[in-house]
Amino acid sequence: MVLPHFKIQNDPPSREGWLRKKGRRLKMWTRRWCKIGWDELVTARGLGDSGSDCRDADPQGHTAILFCYHTEDTTTEKSTAISLERVEINALLTDDDLLAKGGPAYAIGIDTRVREGSKLQADEELRLHVFYAESNEEREAWIRDLQWVAVHSNIDNGYIIERDEQRAMLGSGSFSTVWKGIDRNTGKAWALKEINKDGLNAKGQEDIREEIEIQRRVGEHPNIVFMREFVETHSHLYIVLELLPGGALLDCIIDSQKGHFSERDALGIMSQLMQALEYIHSLKIVHRDLKPENFLLANRKSEGEDQPLRVCLADFGCACRIYEEDDLHELCGSPGYIAPEIIGTASGGGGYGLKSDIWSMGVILFILLTGTAPFAAANAEASFAKTLKGTYDYKPLQILTPTARDLLARMLVTKPSKRLSAKEVLAHPWMNGEGVGDTNLQLQDNLRLLKGKLMDGFSSVANKAVRYFSKATDSPKNRTAS
Repeated sequence: MVLPHFKIQNDPPSREGWLRKKGRRLKMWTRRWCKIGWDELVTARGLGDSGSDCRDADPQGHTAILFCYHTEDTTTEKSTAISLERVEINALLTDDDLLAKGGPAYAIGIDTRVREGSKLQADEELRLHVFYAESNEEREAWIRDLQWVAVHSNIDNGYIIERDEQRAMLGSGSFSTVWKGIDRNTGKAWALKEINKDGLNAKGQEDIREEIEIQRRVGEHPNIVFMREFVETHSHLYIVLELLPGGALLDCIIDSQKGHFSERDALGIMSQLMQALEYIHSLKIVHRDLKPENFLLANRKSEGEDQPLRVCLADFGCACRIYEEDDLHELCGSPGYIAPEIIGTASGGGGYGLKSDIWSMGVILFILLTGTAPFAAANAEASFAKTLKGTYDYKPLQILTPTARDLLARMLVTKPSKRLSAKEVLAHPWMNGEGVGDTNLQLQDNLRLLKGKLMDGFSSVANKAVRYFSKATDSPKNRTAS
């Protein structure tokens, strides 16, 4: 079934088959042909066990329904229906007395009592519906699909979300808010990126679709934020992501209790960043918006702790797949981190590819080693001019070791053909510990100043840059990530 409200999500699972249940009145064991469906009008009529005819209902796809028939013929027979608008669905513990009497063992519980206190239809009854499958495998398949359609009817079926800006909001943007959500089955905390579908045009929908596809392609990697699932209800989109309580990368360095940060410390971070980048590049994915704000920590290492920091790459909103090198032409990224070849596309230059990420990573390494941004300027135009020339202040680099300076020089090359690839960066002597310094770089104060500049409207500068280049190119493809 193609559902009108699914703009991004693939078609939902379709499952039907025999399940057993015990009659409420005669307590007799019966079989029901059960089928997962979607129907806004069924919910509006408040079907419980009333037996109302739903054959003529126009499926709108807003709410999932479990239809129960006496036979496999679902075209002519009236059915009962259970709304999955707000339910808890779980495997129930086996009743030993029931088994002793020859009863079935694989129970599925659909509990509508969790809607207690909400507005109900006149004939709607809240209770625990129990069905029995023929095997554990069959039960698990039913539970998996029922939980999937239930959470796509209402996110609250899967997650407890306390929409309190002070306690549960992790971040916000123009069209999205990130909330902390607790999985109802496991109790584990996740980050839920909530996007209002009313604010998305066709291009926005396509961008979200690409972001989801990329996150699915990336899968699990220790240094990339894991996407657990993507949920689409009739009004919102939810990207369910690994919750990283350690916060932003720069904050961790600034707040370091020991106040000591050396090249070796930077190497421990950079090796993780590059492993993440090399991995997505192996999948032919370009991130296109690498910056410190998009690296998050799974933990913070306290003084005396042996647990190492785990740094993760986040936010694939600007990422895209590449099929041929230098095949990309969209203006995308953030001033100060954007590669010169991306800027060049605005004036009719050639395309760009994977190595545009290496430039951005070179800027991040520069910041990790000096606390300053090499291409920062008073405005976006000045920053782009410095980037195109590849000129930056060498004075902050004097404290660094020769191998560190050499790596920076090889990453911040304006010509992509002469710039290192991700694999070559990982093979560089500095990345393998050769000549790495242990001297305190004393960059916390510089980082505080840099962070203040970022907080003072760096995203608005990015928006100005997009407008500036949009006028220059008159291209509808231009976009940026703030």
